[in-house]
Amino acid sequence: MKRIFFPTLAAALCLAGSYGYGQQLDKVRYTVSNDFETGELFGWEAYPYAQDIAFDALYFARSNPTHNNSKYALARPLKANDTGEFEHGMTKRFNFWTTPETVVKCAIYFQSDRNPETLEIGIGTFEGERFTHTIENPQANQWLELALPMTSFRSDNGSVLTAGKHVQVMTVKGSYPVVSYLYTYTILMDDFEVNGERQRRFIATNPSSTDFELFDVSILNKHFFEGDDIALQVTPENNTALRAVKGVLLDGKGKVVKDDIPFKSQGNEWVNPSIYKVGKQDNAGQWTINLSGVTAEGEQVKWGFRFLVPVKRVNEHPRLFFSAEELQSRLQNEDSPAAKKILENALKNTDFMEVDIDAIEEGGDRTGENLMGPA
Repeated sequence: MKRIFFPTLAAALCLAGSYGYGQQLDKVRYTVSNDFETGELFGWEAYPYAQDIAFDALYFARSNPTHNNSKYALARPLKANDTGEFEHGMTKRFNFWTTPETVVKCAIYFQSDRNPETLEIGIGTFEGERFTHTIENPQANQWLELALPMTSFRSDNGSVLTAGKHVQVMTVKGSYPVVSYLYTYTILMDDFEVNGERQRRFIATNPSSTDFELFDVSILNKHFFEGDDIALQVTPENNTALRAVKGVLLDGKGKVVKDDIPFKSQGNEWVNPSIYKVGKQDNAGQWTINLSGVTAEGEQVKWGFRFLVPVKRVNEHPRLFFSAEELQSRLQNEDSPAAKKILENALKNTDFMEVDIDAIEEGGDRTGENLMGPA
């Protein structure tokens, strides 16, 4: 079987959450809905990929046209630089399994001086398979509403997409055989939705955890320093009953610090109050604890949490300082005239040392606007 590789998705195989290949994972129902109402892209990228992938200022959520007069729709405009073949679209990484009820829903709009030759919706799996549904000669300049059941998608050899396929990527692509180099062609998507199943996860309750859905990563909302006991209390999603839970702890360099870590049951939660005491010899950085539980039916619940272990507490200003004696010694041994001038000025001018930290006005916090778009 020909293997299809999706380059920007290779990082998905390295995430903290264990996908459990070759094992029967316990799963939960799962639906992804992207209506783009905040102006966010929700992880969708421009497709086909450019030779030099970078920020594309033309790829954004647009306020017109939109489906059913919504606030935004995802838009991929592209200026034709020739009259020959032309294609544009979007793609996104996923991590779920198909079910008999899997349906792909979306609304597509081609802003164009002509109808595209085809609209192709593609589904790629972790096993390297690719299934597509192609619409011939879709009408331009109007919203095309799609609701495609799983059986609408077929591979190159004609096989139908079935339940239990592990979906890694989806693509939306419009193609033109001939275009005008004078025009910009835009494909828009709104009200995207797909359903299936994903693996059941653990949720940390002490310390609490945050789940980054787009990256299949969960983090603990706590740092651990030298002398701290790494402790963890978790519960499986939907309080499903488990027979046992164990863990593996990895340090900032990926080295296994402790294996076969037992957790004790306390009601619907699993607890270990003293997993490992952080020492000064430990590697600082992003640590990971991967958990594995077993349900009464023998299925596995596998998930991981990342967290920061600075080891040493920072009690000083994180800038680099020199004493006057250190600067004077450096000056006496410095040959460069330019460097000598800098050092002499540093020794003579000490006004910069008198700083009122509380009087410094920080810039406005634009994090929310940068991530989600304007309110």
